Amino acid sequence: MMKKILYIISTLRRSGPTNQLYNIIKYLDKNEFDPYLVTLSPESDNSRWADYDALGVHLYSLGLSRLRGFLCTRKEIKSFLSEIKPDVIHTQGIRADIINTKLVKPAVSICTARNYPYDDYPAKFGIIRGIVMANRHIAALKKIKVIACSMAIQAQLRRHGINSFVIQNGIDISNYCLVDHNKRNDIRKKIGIEQDSFVFLAVGSLIPRKDVQTIINAFNNIKHEKKAQLIILGDGYQLKYLQNLVKNNLILFHGNVNNVVEYLQAADVFVSSSFSEGLPNTVLEAMACGLPCLLSDIPPHKEITGETEWKFPCKDYMKLASLMEKIQNIDTTQIGKQNRQKIENNFNAQKMSQHYQNIYCDILR
Repeated sequence: MMKKILYIISTLRRSGPTNQLYNIIKYLDKNEFDPYLVTLSPESDNSRWADYDALGVHLYSLGLSRLRGFLCTRKEIKSFLSEIKPDVIHTQGIRADIINTKLVKPAVSICTARNYPYDDYPAKFGIIRGIVMANRHIAALKKIKVIACSMAIQAQLRRHGINSFVIQNGIDISNYCLVDHNKRNDIRKKIGIEQDSFVFLAVGSLIPRKDVQTIINAFNNIKHEKKAQLIILGDGYQLKYLQNLVKNNLILFHGNVNNVVEYLQAADVFVSSSFSEGLPNTVLEAMACGLPCLLSDIPPHKEITGETEWKFPCKDYMKLASLMEKIQNIDTTQIGKQNRQKIENNFNAQKMSQHYQNIYCDILR
């Protein structure tokens, strides 16, 4: 008999967590599992609803505002439970996880922890509100079975007495490939990048936790022996502040784009200076495209790449600047191939989904 899995999430807005959930569902054994998905809030223009629909998922949206969601969500979800009668309820995100703990149901409850609340929420929502949210989320995680998206998140949750399984994030490697020189030049021409420039690429929200200012400060301090450019993808409330740090016309802000893969294939080096991550999709995607990566020396980055010489301490823009200068003067082909191999072996979506399916079967036994 097929097992019904009900996924609950705030929205299907394009983001790392939404992409990871998509990968889990895409590779489910449809002969064994029947996926249902409920979103809590209205979908935006930047939604992956159509992508999920194409997978054959039973999709529902409560379409509730945050106020109505606070008052009505449990009642609405309970009606779904009585209708669907799921075997497993799988949530991700603070709202969905808290709801999961408050439902009276025969189904087994699990969640995926994709961030460390005390790092993420204060930086995103302000200190007071962020800490209140983090306290609520941690309290919820203590009441349900938790799967951490990385060993780094597992270790952070353990400080609060939360024991979790680890299933590391994975990406669909069929969507990413190494490109030869001619193909890369074609992509550069298409998206408006100069053919002869050496391109550093940063991708992510322009918020303090991502610390894009360290990347900008580093680039401002490198010796431009080659024609180097820094391209920054993403948006956020720090945009104007970061633009004011730029000292030349070689740093370009391209905003949110729908063709990040093309930028990865057009770039020479990927850079991330984040203070905190779960297990960052952007790094996995960059490595899958064969890019060498200059990364801040935080546990999630080490978890992906291992110990390499291409790490730098958080906020140390002078160390990053020296790495930027060094990497322009070496052949990075072998580094790129090794990075691609790491993704294929350890961080691919099909393996990740299979681990989740094993968990579903184990807990239902």
